[in-house]
Amino acid sequence: MGVKKAFPPTAIPTLISIVMLLAGIPQFFPYGYYTLLRLVVCGTSAYIAYFSFEKGRKIIGVISILFALIFNPLIPLYLGKEIWALIDIIAALFFAITIFVLRFESKPIGKNKKKFVVLTRSVKHGQYCVAGREIQEHNPGLTVGQWIRPVSDHDEGAVNFLEIMLESGGLPQFLDIVEIEVKRNVHNQTQPENWLFEKKKWKRTGRVRVSSIFSHFVENPPNLWASAHCQPDRINTNEYITNGYDSSLCIIKPDTFVMEISTVINHFEGGNQRKKRRGKFRYNGVNYDLAITDPEIDNKYFRPFPRIDDGIKRIPMDTAKCLLCISLASQFNGYHYKLIAKVIENE
Repeated sequence: MGVKKAFPPTAIPTLISIVMLLAGIPQFFPYGYYTLLRLVVCGTSAYIAYFSFEKGRKIIGVISILFALIFNPLIPLYLGKEIWALIDIIAALFFAITIFVLRFESKPIGKNKKKFVVLTRSVKHGQYCVAGREIQEHNPGLTVGQWIRPVSDHDEGAVNFLEIMLESGGLPQFLDIVEIEVKRNVHNQTQPENWLFEKKKWKRTGRVRVSSIFSHFVENPPNLWASAHCQPDRINTNEYITNGYDSSLCIIKPDTFVMEISTVINHFEGGNQRKKRRGKFRYNGVNYDLAITDPEIDNKYFRPFPRIDDGIKRIPMDTAKCLLCISLASQFNGYHYKLIAKVIENE
C-alpha cells in the first residue's frame, strides 16, 4: 500500500497568499489592498517558518523568514513596481512549492516500524541507551503513544553508535523524530518498552519543539516505582513485577530540584577519583537522590568540574521550566536503580 500524503496546516493561508500576490501584480488595487497583502504574506511566511522548523525543513524555514521580513508591514520596503512584481511572482512560486514539500505521512506506521520522539540518549562505557515515546503525526498535531527503548542482541541490550546512525549522517538528538524497523518486543518484565530493532540506518523524519514536551508528554504517576522494602532510589525485581508496573520510564515535573556534583575517592576501584553527578528532587511528597546520566546537562552545567578539594557544587533549578525523565536501570544485584536520564528545560 502506498504512503498517503496529507497537506500541511499551512496550505489554506498559503493558497490565500498566492491568490493575493498574483492578483496584486497588475497594480490596479487601492493602497489599502497592498497593506493587507503585506500583513497576510508576512503572517503566512512566519507560519510556514514555524511549521518548517518543527519538521526539520530548515532551508524552507529560513527562506520563509526572509519573505516575512520583506513583506513585514511595520518597516516596509519601498521598491519600484517592476521589482515588486518580480518579488510577488517569486513568493507565489515559493509558497506553491511549500504546500507539496511540507506534506507529511498520514498513514499509520506499519507493524514492523516504530516512529518516536527521542527523549533521552545516555552513554555508559561507550554504549548508548536511546528511548522515547511513540507518536503518530496527523493534521493538525500529533498523538503520543507508548514508551520505546530500542535494544540490541548484545551487551545486555546496549547499542553502539554505528547501530543508531541516521541515514542522513550523525546520531539521533533530543527532540528528533526517528523511524526504525523493529523485529519484536523482547518481553522484558521490568523494561516492557524494550524492542529489538533491525540493523538498518535510522531515519530522521522531523523534530518537535521542547514546548510540546511540556504540553503533551508530562506524566503524573502517583509515585516513582514505590517500594515498601527499599530506599527511594531503587526497587527490587520481584516487587516491580508484583506491583504491576508497566513501564520503566516516565517524564515528571518535580516540586523541587537541585543538582549536586563533586569529585570523590572511589575506594572500590583502588582509590581512583570519580566524578559524582546527583539530582535531588521532591515529587509527590517523597525526596529522591538519583544519579544523573544526561551527557548534555553535563556539558552545560558541569564545566569546569569541581576538584576533589572543592567539595560539593550545588546548582538549584527552576522547576517551573524543568522536567525530569526518570529511568529504571537494568537489574544489578537484584535491584533496579532509578536514574535521571534527561533534564528537560523549557528555555
